[in-house]
Amino acid sequence: MTDNKDIAAFLAESNKIEGYPCRVKDYIDNDKKIRPPTLRYNLVDDSLRAWKQMEVTVYYLEIYGFKAANITLIHSEQMFNHSDLKGKDKGNFRTCPVFVGQQEAPKHIEIPELIEEYCRLFNEGTAHPLKLHYFFEFIHPFVDGNGRVGRLLYAMDILRRGEKLKLFLDNYIREGACRGDIRDHPDNTFDQKRYRYYRAIKDFKEEYLFGAKHEEWWEEF
Repeated sequence: MTDNKDIAAFLAESNKIEGYPCRVKDYIDNDKKIRPPTLRYNLVDDSLRAWKQMEVTVYYLEIYGFKAANITLIHSEQMFNHSDLKGKDKGNFRTCPVFVGQQEAPKHIEIPELIEEYCRLFNEGTAHPLKLHYFFEFIHPFVDGNGRVGRLLYAMDILRRGEKLKLFLDNYIREGACRGDIRDHPDNTFDQKRYRYYRAIKDFKEEYLFGAKHEEWWEEF
């Protein structure tokens, strides 16, 4: 059983990577009071909905295996209150081009085959969790929400292996780091670590497309 504080820290950080200033305590206090439907609280609700859907998926993995439908269900929950995303783009793979930075992601007609390969690797369970995560981010199967969904899938991969849940940018992993607003953590090197994270995804794309070698993939951040 993963501690609620670990879940809260993981989800808060995942939203922060995307530039959303959610606080760890927002997730811990989620059911304790009635709150206005603000962006921050909608993000909290969506992340918790997606986490619960992910836990259901983990529970049934041994029976049904991991499929594309599991990914789209998690996405529909993660983007439930996202007002800037059209309804048809919630819980469905994209049918249009998207760009990651200045680079175009794989064409939408390639997504079904790439996701099938991702699911195959996930079910085999032999690929390094981070490398598998980079592969998902390389595919970029949705119009929006790829990062948050991809990190939830990473968490699912970690938990189904029986490992302890870790933050991506683990400068917050220490006693008491789950209290307060993670933006104000005294050991904050968030921007540098986020840069390394995005660079690792870029390196994976170069390896996948051009065969370049980057040992950084296998590092825990």
